[in-house]
Amino acid sequence: MIDEVEVPPIGDIIYEDNQFHGGNLEGLTDVPGIEITDPGLVQQADGTYRYRSNSPLRHNITTRPLTKADVGPGWNWR
Repeated sequence: MIDEVEVPPIGDIIYEDNQFHGGNLEGLTDVPGIEITDPGLVQQADGTYRYRSNSPLRHNITTRPLTKADVGPGWNWR
């Protein structure tokens, strides 16, 4: 059995430009620098998610998603 120990942060914490959606948001609604918002994701036919055209986060992704050819070893197994 693993016991969880929560230790309060030491010093001042400054949050800037953080957006949360879903999950347990208890205690985050009045924290400066944290916004509770819908990111505007829509599931595509291939199972991936894309931002809606009016999403506030639509400019976060600047490249196409990686494919299997983009990552991993460059040799073929036989």
